[in-house]
Order: sequence, then structure tokens, then C-alpha cells
Amino acid sequence: MTGRRQTDRRRSFGADERGAATLEFVIVFGPLIILFFFIIEMAFAYHWAIAAQKGVENGVRVAVVQAPVHSDLLDPGGGPARVRRVETAVLGDEGGSCAAGNCVTIADETCQGGTLAVAECSTTDFQKIFQAVSRLAYGIAPEDVSITYRDVNLGYAGEPYVPLVTVRIEPRAFALDLNLFGGETTLPGYEASLVAEDLSN
Repeated sequence: MTGRRQTDRRRSFGADERGAATLEFVIVFGPLIILFFFIIEMAFAYHWAIAAQKGVENGVRVAVVQAPVHSDLLDPGGGPARVRRVETAVLGDEGGSCAAGNCVTIADETCQGGTLAVAECSTTDFQKIFQAVSRLAYGIAPEDVSITYRDVNLGYAGEPYVPLVTVRIEPRAFALDLNLFGGETTLPGYEASLVAEDLSN
């Protein structure tokens, strides 16, 4: 009789499904909540990436219509530096153009904001460009933004040089870093370039 009762209890226990749903929920809840936060983080990162690209595009538009931020790229009057001809070049010669190597190359210069700024970089002019970038690319510091002027042999001797201007957001850790998998969400750098045909005071 005792053996039969024990067998009945075992059968009853095996057939009892009370609490099964709770157990299944506990098993599934952990991975589900991780997946949920991962999707949120990726959505924010994607949104920030789009905002950052639009931010650098906005910043480079401002940079190409103001005087260069770096003082080495300015002439004594405060305007953009002027392209100088190599003395051996003869005006009117077919080979006397800057593209043929007959103009003095102006050195590439980069300015970065915040604590990374150097004395030759104008904080006021840099700030205008940084504000244009940060209007769209939220959560960045001046140190995250750099402006590069590169001589690409455009323009004419004796005239203001025409650099390729690049505004860049450096690679950085994402502000909403949940560290779900023990790693850091690092965002790539974003940049935009335009030819600065209208550099002015």
C-alpha cells in the first residue's frame, strides 16, 4: 500500500505543471532583457552616426567661408595666404601653372579644439566651426573635432590659395555605453571635405 501511494505521488508530481510558465519566463527573461538593451544601444549608435555625419557636413560648410583657423595660413592682412610662384616659373608658359609644380606648396595644417589646441589656432574661429558641428552631432567635446587644411595645387600664383578643408570627428566611446558584453561601444570617426573657394575674413 505504501509503495502504491509513493508511485501515485510521483505520477501526480510529474503531471503537475503548476509553475512551469514561471520557470520558463525566468529562463528566457535574462537573454531577452540583454537583447532588448542591445537593440536600444545600437539604435542610439546608429542615430548618432547619422547626426555626426550631418554635423561634419555642416561644420565644413562654415569652415570654407571663413578665414583659416591656423595663423600660418593667413597673410599679414588677416586673409588667406597667397600662393607664391617658384622664381623659375615664367608667366604665360604652358607649364607655369601650380598644377605643373611651379608654385610653392603651402604646408598642411590641422587644428583641434579644447586642451589639444595649439597657439597658432584661433580659438574663436575654431569655436564657430565646432558650434556648427555640435548643433547636430550631440555629446561631443572640442577635443573630438579637428579641422585640416590641405594644399591640393588649386588656385593661381599671387591669389589666395584654395585648400581642401576637412572637418573630422575623431573615433570615440559612445556616451550610452551599456557594456553589455564586457566591451566598449566605440564609434568610428566621421569627416567631410570641401574645396574652400570662398575663404574670407
